[in-house]
Amino acid sequence: ERLGLDWSMIYTGRSMDSIPFRDEVARFGDKITIRTNDEHGVADAGVISNGQHVDSLGGGLSQVATTVFNAGFEAGMDDTEHHAHQYYFDRYPAGREATLWTGKLDVKFTNSTSHAVLVQAWLDGEQIHVRMWSTKYYDVSITSSDRFNFRPVSTERKSGPGCEPYSGGNPGFDITVTRTRKHDGKALPDDVLTTQYAADNDIVCSYRGGRFADGPVFLRASRFSDVGATCDIRAAAVT
Repeated sequence: ERLGLDWSMIYTGRSMDSIPFRDEVARFGDKITIRTNDEHGVADAGVISNGQHVDSLGGGLSQVATTVFNAGFEAGMDDTEHHAHQYYFDRYPAGREATLWTGKLDVKFTNSTSHAVLVQAWLDGEQIHVRMWSTKYYDVSITSSDRFNFRPVSTERKSGPGCEPYSGGNPGFDITVTRTRKHDGKALPDDVLTTQYAADNDIVCSYRGGRFADGPVFLRASRFSDVGATCDIRAAAVT
């Protein structure tokens, strides 16, 4: 504003009654659009659709999915279903992350112990926490291999109204995560997860929406939410 730049912003919250700083943002007039969940639904965020980075409803759920997956994985739960991202993002532990798409991709674990498990989850500022409470049953150890089979980032030139320019991300690679579980000194078969990440290539759109682009058009490296996903896991005896 002080620099005289042309700008606008969408300000989101749960409801008009609960959204903070309404009086402060009101002075900016139509520069700021207030969009509340109770009136408009949840705002779109970044997702990967058909290999492209686009905004859609449900973007950002992977932070929750990854944290839930790691809580169950480290607590010794059976890995029933999880799906890694097509590309690797630095905010996640390589080979130990999960994406979610309602009705298609899910995160599920099964409690194969003889005790009930309580799952506790909460948001603390910009960190997601998941904690699992139960009677200790498994001794769990997890190791990760070095990354291998690297695939370098390249530039893809595409055209058409559906083209989304992108400045590229991380190179592709493979990684193997091995989990060992023991109960009363007896080892279960190892869980071996080998994840293959594709190279997150640059996308240059030569023709979009009925016009030629004026040279290469790039977006920022990640359009995903920048909220960090952390995992806080504790196994405690239930009394």
